[in-house]
Amino acid sequence: MEYLENSELTMMRLFVLMTMIDDEYHEEEKKMVHDLCMKYSISQDQLEKVISDVRDNTNDFISACKDCLKLITNKELKNKSLKILSALSTADFILHENEIVLLELAAKEWGMNGKSIQEIKDNIQ
Repeated sequence: MEYLENSELTMMRLFVLMTMIDDEYHEEEKKMVHDLCMKYSISQDQLEKVISDVRDNTNDFISACKDCLKLITNKELKNKSLKILSALSTADFILHENEIVLLELAAKEWGMNGKSIQEIKDNIQ
């Protein structure tokens, strides 16, 4: 599957990366992803392909995340995506270390500086 700059599928890939980062795809995360698919007009078939791409990716986690983050260049999409990533990271009520790593990677890649993820999130307009 081809992921284009600032596309909904690219954002969805990033969201799926977050949901699968702890090797568990919780019901709360599934519901959020389903709602996001509805919001961004992503079909179930497209979502299944994104999930397969994430599962079958031969790159390490950090590289896969960085590749996806680089494709989101629009400031508004960065802000939306970081808010959604933050919500997904706590959807299962457990914040895993790798989820924090992805949030920090996004903040760094997108030039969102702050002392904490909460501070960065609070400064998003």
